[in-house]
Amino acid sequence: VRIHDVIQTDAAINPGSSGGPLIASPRRLGGVNTAIYGTSGSSAGVGFAIPAAAVARAVPQLVRHGRIVRPSLGFELAPDALAEALGLAGALVLNVDEGSEAARLGVTGTQRKASGGWVAGDLIEAVEGRAIHSSGELLDWLEGKQAGETVTLDLYRGGERRTLSLVLVPAGPGPGNHRHRAVEPAS
Repeated sequence: VRIHDVIQTDAAINPGSSGGPLIASPRRLGGVNTAIYGTSGSSAGVGFAIPAAAVARAVPQLVRHGRIVRPSLGFELAPDALAEALGLAGALVLNVDEGSEAARLGVTGTQRKASGGWVAGDLIEAVEGRAIHSSGELLDWLEGKQAGETVTLDLYRGGERRTLSLVLVPAGPGPGNHRHRAVEPAS
């Protein structure tokens, strides 16, 4: 599980105090204590907290839905190792959800050749005009969005660039909600 943009602290965090406040200044919540990393098994080590802004985004969803509802673009991303093996920089589309708006708009997934190589699908180079260099970067950007928002993607496929707009949909249930499967690049 990846935790993004955590606050690192050397404030004492005792076992069992996860979920407690990390106070940034008098009367201001900095974050919520989440984990401690140490080698001694005691409370000594480096503490980590989820920033208050991330908590503020998550709590209304938890109250309303009982879980975090992440947005989806309607396709699965290939691991960055596959894009790099193909000499590409960006977020490479692996599979497109059948019946999704992305499928309707012609977004193309990456396919494996019978010979074992790969035919690259669409490569996302920018979102909302912001350059994207990896699938992780795209997923980080997506964290700040909500289902129902319309986003603009700049795609590259086979020498052609195109821009399309699509509406984010709620991701299916499951760990992380962002389908990001590990696929080994063929040598």
